[in-house]
Amino acid sequence: MFSFCGINEQTQNVHFAEKGVIDLRNFDFSASASVFSGISEKNSGGIVQLNGEWEFYWMQYSEDPEEQKRIFSQESKEYYRVPKAWTEYEKSGRRLLEKGYAIYRLKILLPEKPFPAALKINLIGSNYILFHNGK
Repeated sequence: MFSFCGINEQTQNVHFAEKGVIDLRNFDFSASASVFSGISEKNSGGIVQLNGEWEFYWMQYSEDPEEQKRIFSQESKEYYRVPKAWTEYEKSGRRLLEKGYAIYRLKILLPEKPFPAALKINLIGSNYILFHNGK
């Protein structure tokens, strides 16, 4: 499970993930070296928080690329707000249990021109595996 924290008090016009996608293609990252984790239009070069609606796959996981394709191609996708503990999520009218596993998935749309970036993951109180472009 991922949670991203660290709020800049000057942040306005913050980007949020919607239906599993956060679009940062038109953001100007060139103002300074970015710590890539919500950047506002006002605070260019700050921190981008990856908050919002992430795809969420409860009790599903595989490292096999073909199985991942099957999981991610499901017609009815579920989206849950991040950051939030999954014990606050409901599925079929019931809260999810503490014990379990899930895939959180977010597609980040970036400018075509390469730029230096980093991803900061705050302390997570359980095991996790981070995939980037399926690896």
